[in-house]
Amino acid sequence: MGQLLSQARDYAKLFQNATPELEVFGDYYGTYNGSDNGTFYVHLDQSLHATGSGQSNQHGDNFVIAGSASNDGIIQMTGTGIAGEAKFTGRINLQTRQVSGEWQLTGLGRGLFFGKHE
Repeated sequence: MGQLLSQARDYAKLFQNATPELEVFGDYYGTYNGSDNGTFYVHLDQSLHATGSGQSNQHGDNFVIAGSASNDGIIQMTGTGIAGEAKFTGRINLQTRQVSGEWQLTGLGRGLFFGKHE
């Protein structure tokens, strides 16, 4: 029993000295490319709800973004505009606070997106 307790204490020391993960909430700015390209802004609140906007450089259209993230960094958003609803699915790197993933507008296009915390 004493050895188990000692191992638990050693593990706790390692955990306490580990580099802390950064807060993921805040503002993210980035770009997307593929069948269309443009820019986006997303605010992730402390409840991990995402809201923001984007603009197509190719078509000049604006769209509204809404979605959410999980504690492990998975983010799912929908961009809604005149072309329909594009699904953005990706991951926030919890150490660097960079976001990346894929987007898809069914029947019209797909591509990748990249952004970083500001």
